[in-house]
Amino acid sequence: MKRETLDECEDEIKGILGGAQDSSANLALLGDKFFFFSESRASFVMFGERGRTIVVMGNPVGDPAEFPALLWDFYEQACRQGVRVAWYEVSAGLLPVFLEFGARLFKIGEEAIVDLDAFSLEGGRAKSLRPPRNKIIREGHSFEMLDAGRVPAEIGDLRVISDEWLSSKRAREKGFSLGFFDERYLARFPCAVVRKDGAIVAFANLWAAPSSGELSIDLMRHRASAPGGVMEFLFIEIMLWGKAHGFHAFNLGVAPISGVETRQSAPIWNKVVSLIFQNGEGIYNFQGLRAFKDKFIPAWSPVYI
Repeated sequence: MKRETLDECEDEIKGILGGAQDSSANLALLGDKFFFFSESRASFVMFGERGRTIVVMGNPVGDPAEFPALLWDFYEQACRQGVRVAWYEVSAGLLPVFLEFGARLFKIGEEAIVDLDAFSLEGGRAKSLRPPRNKIIREGHSFEMLDAGRVPAEIGDLRVISDEWLSSKRAREKGFSLGFFDERYLARFPCAVVRKDGAIVAFANLWAAPSSGELSIDLMRHRASAPGGVMEFLFIEIMLWGKAHGFHAFNLGVAPISGVETRQSAPIWNKVVSLIFQNGEGIYNFQGLRAFKDKFIPAWSPVYI
């Protein structure tokens, strides 16, 4: 299978991302994936390899008219190599193509999309958002958006915050479906920050899909000393900023293994996933994540593997 690295095709990738519909397509710039292009080189899929398994990240990127043929070409080349293919976090619109492959489909969660055109802090629907925002402001915190050109000057402080956050969570960087702290990667994007007395206490880098008007965030990190509610404040301010700058949707990302049907006749996968969602809080705060995202009144869409 012909595969290319980011260093080999960066200009083409950036050009295609300019017309991307999904803001998460910016994961292509992380530098940890390979790329397979359509014959016209107007579209691509991004993927990783582990042994004899290929894992494709998300939907194809580029010209939607090319997606079925691109997916078929990729799948057939993988079959000729004798490797297995997993398609991770794909949306419902592409399911007919995967069914033609004979793929087994499993719902792995739901993606939360906020309508920024309707988003407001006024009225009863937003009453739960106003008090925590007002509290953070009263305590002297402020919001600022750094364009990509200003990020390198702040990268040292951002790294200190990131290292502190990872240590407090006893976590390691992930990669592939999530960004990781890398100076070159972060300098590609705007960065939203919260300051207190001039010092940054929290940050998140922003992904944008200008052609569809979708905005989302990737890394979200804060100091251990940051007050409770600081990330909620950051989310609210980013949404207000996005709305003011002509964006129409804010993608809050996936709530893993939520929204899976559990009726008696449902597949065993669904029942196992539901059991984890309801009882897995010691492993991961699945229900808490879903509840946090629900505060922003999103529409939920299924995602599959």
